Amino acid sequence: MKLNIDHLAAIVLVAAIVSLGILGGYTHAVPQAIIGTSLLGKYIGGDWNQVYAYSGQGMLSRSTFLQSFGSNSLKFVNFTDSLGDILQVVLVAFPSHSAAVSYAKQNLIGSLISQGKLSIAVYQYGYTEIVQGVYGNEYVMITYIGNTTMPSVSSIEALATALLTGS
Repeated sequence: MKLNIDHLAAIVLVAAIVSLGILGGYTHAVPQAIIGTSLLGKYIGGDWNQVYAYSGQGMLSRSTFLQSFGSNSLKFVNFTDSLGDILQVVLVAFPSHSAAVSYAKQNLIGSLISQGKLSIAVYQYGYTEIVQGVYGNEYVMITYIGNTTMPSVSSIEALATALLTGS
């Protein structure tokens, strides 16, 4: 079989499409929530600056932590404020609700409590607050590392709920 330019172009095109995840592996939409400073201000107050953001498949990220989510689509944003507080949000779309719950249960710091279709877990220690949640096929983890003052856990829970449910 003789390879001509048309065959070569087709092979390159298919390889590019597969590498982008369009034909190969598991594909689904990136989580729809917009993680912005105005949303943070609404729920936890303060003046936040975005330090780093990533949106796409976990395995394509430069972060080892985000790579652990494999081919699942995610959004990750790291914020800081003028006091040096850090807020990190990771929102992951799993292929199913059971996959999201399974991941949460394997990686929980605290107990997952169901509130209707929403499940939330909260962890507090010193100046660290972590809220994890599952709604449908989406999982969120919000980590707040404070300096001197901390927002209420209920405000971080409200932010997690807003990101997961769109309300």
